[in-house]
Amino acid sequence: MEIRIKRTGRSDFVVEAPSLREADLSWANLRRADLREAGLSRANLRWADLRWANLRGANLREADLRWANLHGANIRGANLRGANLRWAIRD
Repeated sequence: MEIRIKRTGRSDFVVEAPSLREADLSWANLRRADLREAGLSRANLRWADLRWANLRGANLREADLRWANLHGANIRGANLRGANLRWAIRD
């Protein structure tokens, strides 16, 4: 799987990957990342910094988001069915 990360003007990072299913992104700094419509089902995002990230329409089904910082993140339309949001930091 190839994951490309580009720096842009609007957001700090744009992650281009066909799917990040079951990826281990624990402790990742994804602040202001553009993960719109990303396939993150069953991904490990424990302790990840997702402040102001764009997760609009992302597939986060059964993802582990324990202790993840989602302050200001756009999760509108994201599939969070079965996701573990226990102790997640939200607005």
